[in-house]
Amino acid sequence: MKTKFLKPTSFALLLMLALNNLIAQNSFDASITLQQSSFDFQTAALDDLPEEVDLYAFEETKPLDYYEIQDDRSVAAVLARAMFGLGAGIAFGENEINWCLQAAYYMQLSMFANSALYGVLGAAYEGYSFDDYNRNFIDFQLKLLMFSAITQYKEVFLIYGILGAYGLGNEKFNGFKTDVNRLTLSAIMGFNIILTTNLALALQTSVFTYVSNKYKPESGDDYSNNFTSFLFNKRNIFTLSLLINLSRSRS
Repeated sequence: MKTKFLKPTSFALLLMLALNNLIAQNSFDASITLQQSSFDFQTAALDDLPEEVDLYAFEETKPLDYYEIQDDRSVAAVLARAMFGLGAGIAFGENEINWCLQAAYYMQLSMFANSALYGVLGAAYEGYSFDDYNRNFIDFQLKLLMFSAITQYKEVFLIYGILGAYGLGNEKFNGFKTDVNRLTLSAIMGFNIILTTNLALALQTSVFTYVSNKYKPESGDDYSNNFTSFLFNKRNIFTLSLLINLSRSRS
């Protein structure tokens, strides 16, 4: 009985050993084939590279250039959405002086590719003297101003726009006082210089001004007077304002 099962069992064991050796041999041959194929592919890829390519050049790195980055910055990253301005202006002539103090709120209305439009609400106190003549006014102002970048890195902007103002004041001459209501329309030009992310400096003046005055003297009838001035007339004040970023939106 033992002899009857011994031969089939021995045959089965020999068959299993033979199959195992065959599988192991095939796996070994496949691994060699894959490694050889990978090596051949890498060698062919290197052979296809142009002769002038320097493989060591890929290890070199170029430092970031601050000005190259700034050249691509947008106007929105430079100009604030809201600003508060404090300024003063002065003009001199023969025996006369004209000065003013200003405060204004700048609100960005629209943004363009290279410029921004601002609406400006402000007030100004103005004084003028010439010999025995003195005049004082408080103006309530409304401006529409365009800020357009004129330098490569957007640190200087051209300012241009219009101004409308209504003023209340008085004139004194030879001891007589006259109350005055004044309406002013002007074309504005100037420059805005970015100092820091929170501060800018603005220089503005009127290149064309129309003024309509209504006088109410202490005695006598009311009357009116209109006049215009162009370019750098002695009545046009140059104002210098410090603009403070209120939105803190610059980057």
